[in-house]
Amino acid sequence: MGAFTEAVLERVCEARARLEAACEAEDVYGVATVLDELDDALRRARKRGIATEDWGERKMNGLPIPPYQAEAEFFRVLGRAVSIRLLELLWEGPMPLRGLRAAIEIESSSLSQRLAVLRGLGMVTATGDGSIVVHELAGGDGVELMRAARRILAVMLGGRQDVLVHLHSAEAGMAAS
Repeated sequence: MGAFTEAVLERVCEARARLEAACEAEDVYGVATVLDELDDALRRARKRGIATEDWGERKMNGLPIPPYQAEAEFFRVLGRAVSIRLLELLWEGPMPLRGLRAAIEIESSSLSQRLAVLRGLGMVTATGDGSIVVHELAGGDGVELMRAARRILAVMLGGRQDVLVHLHSAEAGMAAS
């Protein structure tokens, strides 16, 4: 898949997540705004022949979603560096939105979009107390997923270090002969 196609599909996915978040918040203006964005993204995709049906669309239409498709979408969404960084920060404990913004240093709109996507996946929850919104990992599954990811990454990197040591010793042997 090309970078342009991926960008178009990401735009559609993010618009759908924002639409879901606006609907849940019962934000009529937000729904109207996001519907325009989603319509524009879908129109661009159709114009270029990019298929946009995904598990979210199947879910909205009441169609069965193959588990592998739902899992692929889940990991695709989590595959964004900002999403992983947010989960890492929230792993340390609940944080207000302004704290997340300061720690990540991205635009507010991008941060809000990523948080909406993570809420849509059920990975993050948000509670409001007046003007302060606090985010946290939703349940133990998010924490367990982060622990598992770190264990897998440690094994992967550990394996690569062994290969590097082997390659360096082979180079040294070749240089000596």
